[in-house]
Amino acid sequence: MPQYLGANVDELRELGRFFDTSGQQLSSIGSTLTTRIMRSSWEGPDNQNFVTDWHSRLNPHLTSSANALHSAAQLLIANALEQEAASDGGGSAGGPSDGLPRSTNPLNPDVGDMKDYEPFDEEISFDPNDIRFYGTDEYMRPDVQQGQLGDCWFLSGAGAIALYDPEFIEEHVKYNGDGTYTVTMYRDGKPVEITVEASAPGDAASGMRGPNWATVYEKAAADYYGGEYSDLDGGHSDDAFEAMTGGDGRREGELNFDSIKDRLADGPVAVASERADPFLWFDTVDEGSEVVGNHAYMVGGFSDTNPETGAKGEHILVINPWGIGDLWLTEQEYKDNFSTVYSTEMDK
Repeated sequence: MPQYLGANVDELRELGRFFDTSGQQLSSIGSTLTTRIMRSSWEGPDNQNFVTDWHSRLNPHLTSSANALHSAAQLLIANALEQEAASDGGGSAGGPSDGLPRSTNPLNPDVGDMKDYEPFDEEISFDPNDIRFYGTDEYMRPDVQQGQLGDCWFLSGAGAIALYDPEFIEEHVKYNGDGTYTVTMYRDGKPVEITVEASAPGDAASGMRGPNWATVYEKAAADYYGGEYSDLDGGHSDDAFEAMTGGDGRREGELNFDSIKDRLADGPVAVASERADPFLWFDTVDEGSEVVGNHAYMVGGFSDTNPETGAKGEHILVINPWGIGDLWLTEQEYKDNFSTVYSTEMDK
């Protein structure tokens, strides 16, 4: 009797989700500890030594472990997709095939099959300190975690705006006191007010503590782009910039660091990675790379050294809207993996 090699695709996906969730939990623990440490009233040389040890040794170990779990999740999902392709006779595993920068969170592949709506437990805070929730004073990270939807392009655009000017987010959302929020977006440069109820699918975008500003903005964007969450599946961050700010979005090639710095000085910037395998809608770009292929990231800034490893040379911080998988890359590593830069100009 012949033997067949393969795997149960649903089990692989479930295992991948478990690895991913575990990585997110570990990342959340690291972020919470960092926040508690930085807010501690402990002062003196012992505190300074501890904080230095945390940032230089302890937290990088946590981050590395979380990324390892996430990489394992990516591998499991990639194998599930390959198994599906083989079962279909070797064709495409599904997803976009045009090579445009779209969302590629394979841990939640069934866009449109969202969980049931759940009411928000409490009023959402739009305080800038909650929008840019954690990080260092120099390198903040927006509190956003992509969920079921293929909308990394929108969340990276929104997150980049939050990084550049969190007060802008606060000024463009109003809680109406009746369980609804009104979000001001723009169409052809003219304001459009969108009112949404205080509820969202359980696997919509969120923050580290649950539904947050990103949840409200994503729901408003779903209404803006057609009325269904599935209307957010695939797009470009320059469109998100235009819809959120009313300004002109710009879409360019990979650019060098100096050019990206120029864009970042004037407004938010997002970047999109290349796709390595035309038959997979999700993959890492270079073998051994942690960059997610065909995926949008926020640009968080630049450093003369890699703050996590201490490696010398200029690095760019690219922030993953998944809530895990942020990377410091050299200019060559960036150019090897990214193909598109999105930006817009904003006044603070």
